[in-house]
Amino acid sequence: MKKIMFLLLILFLSAACEKKKTSEFDDYAKTIFRTSFVHRVDVKISEEDYADLLKNPTDKTQYTVDITIDDDLYKEVSFSTKGNSSLYFVADDPNSDRYSYKINFSKNRKDQTCHGLDKLNLNNMFEDATYMKDFMSYDMFRYAGVDTPLLSYCFITINGVDHGLYVMVEDIDTSFLIRYHKNDGFLYKPQADLDLNIEDVAKIEAEGLNFDVETNGADFKYIDDDPKSYSDIFENNVTKTNEEAEKRIIESIKALNEGKDLEKHLDTDELIRYFAVQSALMNYDGYIGPMLHNYFLYERGGRLALFPWDFNASFMTFTHIWPKDIEEDPTPYVNFGIDTPLYLTKAEERPMWKWIEENEDYRQKYHEAMSEILNTFFTSGHFEKKVDQLYQMLRPYVAKDPSAFYTVEEFDQACKALKMFGKLRYESIQKQLNGNLSTYNDLQDPKEWIDASSLRLGDMQ
Repeated sequence: MKKIMFLLLILFLSAACEKKKTSEFDDYAKTIFRTSFVHRVDVKISEEDYADLLKNPTDKTQYTVDITIDDDLYKEVSFSTKGNSSLYFVADDPNSDRYSYKINFSKNRKDQTCHGLDKLNLNNMFEDATYMKDFMSYDMFRYAGVDTPLLSYCFITINGVDHGLYVMVEDIDTSFLIRYHKNDGFLYKPQADLDLNIEDVAKIEAEGLNFDVETNGADFKYIDDDPKSYSDIFENNVTKTNEEAEKRIIESIKALNEGKDLEKHLDTDELIRYFAVQSALMNYDGYIGPMLHNYFLYERGGRLALFPWDFNASFMTFTHIWPKDIEEDPTPYVNFGIDTPLYLTKAEERPMWKWIEENEDYRQKYHEAMSEILNTFFTSGHFEKKVDQLYQMLRPYVAKDPSAFYTVEEFDQACKALKMFGKLRYESIQKQLNGNLSTYNDLQDPKEWIDASSLRLGDMQ
């Protein structure tokens, strides 16, 4: 009897510990990622370190700071600038020091988290006059059932001085994986070789994006069986990797390119919903455009999935790739066919999309996922209602933001454009799914296009 009682006690304590562990990693969802108000973030950094940050922002030095989020103080936190183009564009602007930041709560204190969260991103609203493109994009992924990071808004002060209105985004790392109960796989953040510098940024500003992107695996094209050939993936691991994991990924990439055993090697359902949202959002600063970054690769048991990341250029606002006539009349572009979602690249260059395009059954599931998104996100009125709610909440903070990229009047106009884009894109996709407009660009009849001539995409930047 004593042995039985002892075993029952062990089981009870194990269950309690597991419950505590799960609730710990769920707690931040109910605290710092509450979306009904703008949170307060105060950064205390030494004057010497802050001066160094402003002088050398592209170094991404990790400074040790104290941070208060709402009423909770976190000591000896790692604090650094982050980003790629958003970092270099601001660094090249003598009138702005509005950088995006990454916070690591446990780097200096191993047991410290923010209600269970290990890392947090503070995004600066670069090229987002709506202040909502990240929020509404992730919201759509969440409605589509794709594993998606949490986010909320905050107003930052640095050493007690108002700094600005930011969006806080959960980092896709250990806490994210545990929250989704997927802590038994391997996570990567593939990145093609962009290697931007100040000179590249100036060139993009003057001429647009017109240089080739060198790829070593970020496009998921099969090269050979050597892990060194996939440096875009394996040199950008988030979790620890090993030879067996790398071998499984290469096997999955080979099967993907050969079109064999796809259910075994891909999380087909998750990927179909991922691409349905990307197409609806017309987000070309990523896999469906010329750039090969802004997504996470997750491998679990040999099956691959993609997690969404970074949407300040969504809603068709990645201006560096568009022809100039788009500002005069974006109608042809807003009506892009959902079965031809790629821009400035081809299906042969994007095998992670190609398998959906080539298989009738998968393409039908893709259309069903798209229809579900329309019904839950747009037809229900959710999109417009959420934009209106955020607008009312954010406008006072935009008005007092000392480092804002945009005026209140520009914010007002941007929110109107965002709502208009959502309405027009929804109407076009609905028409495509109903068979009244082709789902392929080259088969569309311009007479059937949804008229978007009154939309100005530049208002959202």
